[in-house]
Amino acid sequence: AGHELVACAHLAPPPTGSTDDSYMYQFSGSEVVRTLAEECLGVPYFVRSVSEDARMPPEEGGGGLVYESGAEDEVEDMHLLLRAVAAALPDVAAVSCGAVYSTYQRVRVESVAGRLGLTALCPLWRAGSPAEVLASIVD
Repeated sequence: AGHELVACAHLAPPPTGSTDDSYMYQFSGSEVVRTLAEECLGVPYFVRSVSEDARMPPEEGGGGLVYESGAEDEVEDMHLLLRAVAAALPDVAAVSCGAVYSTYQRVRVESVAGRLGLTALCPLWRAGSPAEVLASIVD
């Protein structure tokens, strides 16, 4: 059965152009995402820059297993972006997450998806070590 890709939602680096990774997002390759979405995949492209002041470190202990949203949290940029996607494409039912071992990232994607009534798809979650997952994608 599988899933059909209907859009690409991209969180870009802050307006200052900083490409420092946050706790939640990696920005390397951001400059090619629009081309990949529109020209290679043929799907609508949605973009939002991550707020400059919205970065929060992981909670002490617990590895980020519990998540509560907050106004100064960079995860809220994802919520705003996906809310815009859902408004433009009301039939969207899910969001895909590329987390392999980061509970911090997976839990937050699941939280945002749940608040928007979407299903969080995490097909790479614990599918092997990061090196094994990369090798399976390249092969």
